[in-house]
Amino acid sequence: MASTTRSLIFATLMITACILMLGISAQFECGGDLIGMLHECKGTARKDGPSTPPSEVCCGALSGFDASCLCNYVTSDIVDRVLDMDKTINLFRTCDSKNIPNDKCGPYDIPEAAPAKA
Repeated sequence: MASTTRSLIFATLMITACILMLGISAQFECGGDLIGMLHECKGTARKDGPSTPPSEVCCGALSGFDASCLCNYVTSDIVDRVLDMDKTINLFRTCDSKNIPNDKCGPYDIPEAAPAKA
């Protein structure tokens, strides 16, 4: 039990640190409301959480962001510890974010999107 609590505290601190690093750099350059996005979309792209579809409020918070710009701030450390990049790219695509990169997001190679169903 104590080990689980310590792990949860450590994971929370790491997520917070990554968010702060990303937030300081990306807030003004990439547009959007970073605090709103982090609050409304929490859990939709985390490595340790279940795969859940984003809410309308989450997509609304993402609407002002340039996804390609945000990808410039994604580091290997963030990918290794915090973000599930498949979930992150799916979040961008589901919310119709603007300027979604086609090939890379930070160190992550983006797989091709599945063709739209007719």
